[in-house]
Amino acid sequence: MYQYIKTCRQLPLPSSGAAASRSLESLRPKTSFQLLRDTIRSSGIRGLYSGCSALVSSNAAKGGIRFISFTQSQAFLKDSRLGASNAGLSTVLAGLTAGATESILVVTPGEALKTKIIHDRSVAGGGRLGLNNLNLAQATIRVAQIDGLRALWSGLGPVLCKQGTNSAVRFATFGWIQEKLRTSWGVTGVGATLGAGAASGVVTT
Repeated sequence: MYQYIKTCRQLPLPSSGAAASRSLESLRPKTSFQLLRDTIRSSGIRGLYSGCSALVSSNAAKGGIRFISFTQSQAFLKDSRLGASNAGLSTVLAGLTAGATESILVVTPGEALKTKIIHDRSVAGGGRLGLNNLNLAQATIRVAQIDGLRALWSGLGPVLCKQGTNSAVRFATFGWIQEKLRTSWGVTGVGATLGAGAASGVVTT
């Protein structure tokens, strides 16, 4: 739901057509609450979950690919000269590799599709792509047919920068904090994992 509201507030306003007869204020609600209210009035609760299937699918795939890529990269680096001499740097590089992999395979197309679905159902989009009531597979095919397959990888560069550094910092700080909790505070098991995960999330943000 918050993804829908955030994306709608970031979308450009239409410059022609039906929008010409409306004021900018009617097209762009001043507050998130107004956007929430107007969406429920026009599309019901379901409207707040536009693009949800793309987001859920990409997050599920992203998590799996991230950890597989990280563990494989870390195992490879541990056997190398770099991993033997600098375990911290090898963790950072493994995280960077994981972030880049998930960006290319999942995050960029998932985010692009989610944004296009929300945009198409908004006033600004005006239903240009005709994605309303299409499932995820149908929406993907429709976008590829109309805007081309490359449209699903729009913004790959910024996503690579974001996800690569995100994973590099997250995995490196998680491992370091978990080790500190164990050695300095005697915290192990679920407590150490939970604490390290929460702290690394704060640092990464």
